[in-house]
Amino acid sequence: GLFPMTYLGSYTARSQKTVLRGLSEPEDVIRKVCTRAIDNNIVELQRRYEPFRVKVPITDVEGNGTIMAPIGMKEGITINSKFEVLERYQNEKGRTSYRRIGIVKPMKNKICDNRFMAAEEQAVGADLKYTTFSIVSSTKPIYAGALLREIRFDAGRK
Repeated sequence: GLFPMTYLGSYTARSQKTVLRGLSEPEDVIRKVCTRAIDNNIVELQRRYEPFRVKVPITDVEGNGTIMAPIGMKEGITINSKFEVLERYQNEKGRTSYRRIGIVKPMKNKICDNRFMAAEEQAVGADLKYTTFSIVSSTKPIYAGALLREIRFDAGRK
């Protein structure tokens, strides 16, 4: 009764990799393939259904106009991704609401590879703790604590 739920949909993903770098034990291969398939399913649900979209706080804003957030390839970020920056406020009824104050995009070679076992396979970006974004537009100064939410999805996806 406290938390009513509504079924939104489903998605099925498959692993395209049959050989995984640095793994020889069958248990490790299965663990990695299953974890990555679950992550891919979550990314597709985020793309298809707004309630699944990740909302992540900005952790740092630098003077040169770059911002950082703990989000990356596990959440499906690519160089073509765009995010809206959301500011929290209280509306006339006293409820918490959000308004867009800017748009950002990930910087080339600055996307964190936070996927399962990315560091073990020495993936590009696995050494990064955050994804770095550049500001595309803003109506107000962007600050640490504001939320990011993806607004543009990869072309060709349904």
